[in-house]
Amino acid sequence: MSDRIELVGVGGGSRSAGELATAAEVPDLGLDDLADRSDALVVAVPPASMPDVIREVAGRVRALLVEAPVPVNLPDPGCPAMLGANFLHAPVVRGALRTIAAMESPHHLILRSTQPAPTWGSHRTPAFGGAGLDPGGRLAPLLFAATGETVESAHAQITEGSNSGVEEEASFAFTLPSGRTARLESVWAPGSARAELEVASDLEVALLSLFPEPVLEVNGTQVAAEPCHPLLALGFITQLERLSGVVDGSATTWLDLGAGEAICGLLASAVDSAREG
Repeated sequence: MSDRIELVGVGGGSRSAGELATAAEVPDLGLDDLADRSDALVVAVPPASMPDVIREVAGRVRALLVEAPVPVNLPDPGCPAMLGANFLHAPVVRGALRTIAAMESPHHLILRSTQPAPTWGSHRTPAFGGAGLDPGGRLAPLLFAATGETVESAHAQITEGSNSGVEEEASFAFTLPSGRTARLESVWAPGSARAELEVASDLEVALLSLFPEPVLEVNGTQVAAEPCHPLLALGFITQLERLSGVVDGSATTWLDLGAGEAICGLLASAVDSAREG
């Protein structure tokens, strides 16, 4: 699907890593071998493990792509590092953001997500966090891009499940410098994954549905999009091509890892404040 990217291996030591390597027809490698054979690495590990992984590969590759949620105060990766925010690179999403930017004084901005609770690794434990960070931390960059503003403050309301310290529902309200408020609602619930961004002005309503592939509607009418492979439609291929450009110097990081730390830190702080009352 891209002549700029070659997957040389998958690693992680877990059964799922081995299964992914088998499905992709590449070797299941240790971290040292991955760093030695690669120009760039995608780091997708639990937040508690992320500092150790980044510390181990620091300076050994030319670029990193780090999947959210990310903890604050990560070690220096020793190379340019991007936040994994694939939807920002998806063609339909990029078109939706242009449509939203052209809207006159949008006053209603909300991103809603309902997804099954993860069942692997340290998910659903205080070490990883709950729905506020996953998928909240992965989807928040899209909401913030739609606002076109920085965030002045965040307030959260949460509902915890059976595991203390793990929220199964999180609702965030973000205050913007213009006085507007944007909202992010993230819920773990059985069934199919759903997520949608809704932005409205007095004249227009834009509704961007993200799963199974992004679809944009404006005032109830679907905007036509070119058919393409799901990995391209969801932004994964374009994101990796950008990472390739970071490696050869033809592109800059977007979003950079510092933005990811700030976003996840903001959400985590709001959830902690809600938990403490």
